[in-house]
Amino acid sequence: MTTSDNANACGAPLTAALLRLAELLRARGLRVGVAHSTATIEATNPATESGSGDPRYPPQQLRQLVQLGPREGDLWVWWLWPDPSTGSHEREPLLPVNDLDQVADKIAHVVALTATDVGARS
Repeated sequence: MTTSDNANACGAPLTAALLRLAELLRARGLRVGVAHSTATIEATNPATESGSGDPRYPPQQLRQLVQLGPREGDLWVWWLWPDPSTGSHEREPLLPVNDLDQVADKIAHVVALTATDVGARS
């Protein structure tokens, strides 16, 4: 299934879930980009963006890509992991969209800086 097929496969429920997840991620302080054509969300920790002004944080962004799409007849959120060997992404199922609060928590955790991370850069 191509990414555009994925985005078209679930129609209105997919769009509603995509927008709700984006809203939940923003509520957790993340910067969010939404690509409706591929049903993909990019969540970025704004503290790690270049120009954040805080020297404790790495110059590289902490970001995570996820994609919404079907899995065995249900609508799911999928982790997207970079695959350097292909220049594309591998997909791994995260959770069904009926628990978007937990999905948002997991994504926020992945892009979070812990006290240990900050201490290592101080």
